[in-house]
Amino acid sequence: MARLGKPILAIAIAIVSIIILSPSPGIASPKSFRGLVVGISDGDTIKVMHNGAPVTVRLNCIDCPEKSQDFGQVAKQYTASQCFKKVVRINETGHDRYKRSIGQVILPNKRALNLELVKRGYAWWYEQYAPHATEYQAAQNKARQKRKGLWQNSKPVPPWEYRKREHNVRLAHANTKG
Repeated sequence: MARLGKPILAIAIAIVSIIILSPSPGIASPKSFRGLVVGISDGDTIKVMHNGAPVTVRLNCIDCPEKSQDFGQVAKQYTASQCFKKVVRINETGHDRYKRSIGQVILPNKRALNLELVKRGYAWWYEQYAPHATEYQAAQNKARQKRKGLWQNSKPVPPWEYRKREHNVRLAHANTKG
């Protein structure tokens, strides 16, 4: 009986290890891929060719102003100047509710586009989704202190607040039509 105990224990440990170390079906495991940037939707969303098809990539840890906001077009232009028609590496961390890939964009010069946008004042550190990204927090604080980009405005409106206001305006307008 003692002789059977060791092999069974070893098998049990192996099975438990496989279960624990395997990615869960609902959780995307990080992956990396390279591709040509073929489109710029806005400052924090690009299209990258991967396996013969364009993949929409939402930059993680940041939120750029909406295109209709101050510095929204500037953020989009900066993103385009850094990566459009260039091969970048995407360090994918998952997918959002719109099925977009979420990740860090590594430029040909090895810099992270996400962080560069924050350093220049063209994006907010998205604390709600990246509370432990202290490098982004530090970059935002420095950009704010130096009044770079959107921090030139005395009271810049974060994009998540802007989107909420716009949504409420649309709802109010729709309710007055009825």
